[in-house]
Amino acid sequence: MRAERDGLQLGIVINPTNVRSEGAPPAPADSIRRIDAIHNRWWFDALIKGAYPADIIADFGPLAAAVQPGDNRQIAQPLDWLGINYYSDMLVRGVSDDDDARPMRTHPTVTDVTRAPRQPTHTDMGWPITPNGFTDLLRRLDADYPGLPPLYITENGCAYDDPIVDGHIDDVRRRDYLSKYLRALHEAIAAGVDVRGYFQWSLMDNFEWGYGYSKRFGLVHIDYDTLVRTPRDSAYWYRDVIAANALPA
Repeated sequence: MRAERDGLQLGIVINPTNVRSEGAPPAPADSIRRIDAIHNRWWFDALIKGAYPADIIADFGPLAAAVQPGDNRQIAQPLDWLGINYYSDMLVRGVSDDDDARPMRTHPTVTDVTRAPRQPTHTDMGWPITPNGFTDLLRRLDADYPGLPPLYITENGCAYDDPIVDGHIDDVRRRDYLSKYLRALHEAIAAGVDVRGYFQWSLMDNFEWGYGYSKRFGLVHIDYDTLVRTPRDSAYWYRDVIAANALPA
């Protein structure tokens, strides 16, 4: 693309996350290593270092031959920026006698029971709320990959379906989530991580892959029958954060 047009700012978006053991029985350390290698290092090592992680190549055995000569050079092209989509850490536990034959299982399982306000540690997607993990991930990338290009947080947000009451949506859980994650992002920046921008997911409720229209990430509520748009309280809160370029004390 650079050969076709001068002055382009080119980058790529990755979906990394911390991988850690939680629950009983604990996940084996070697399983955590493999999951991290496949979910994180496989992408960043190839892009930034120009080589796939040696440990996971060794794990692949004969399948490692799928990496052809010249692949690494082709993949490790110069990047002007790198996009990061982050929502939560990946929590993994080992296999108990009550489990089926699968070697690992993510935790918690995504279920609709997490939609209730009595579950403050998870979003409606069933994803854990891990702002400290956001800081840890950004600091890890900065430490592990010298020469890392400037970062943009291209997706971060939460799904909550709070009711409309008299034309008003008091989505306090979303405001709390965004406050925690923005503070975590600020902590990473203060530690020297070169983050140039942040994009909240999402402006409006929309189609969410396998969940259809059942999960609501928007700062603006959409009535899918009438298409009426109702800004949630979080939209006004986020507007004020942008205007002040600062979080409330």
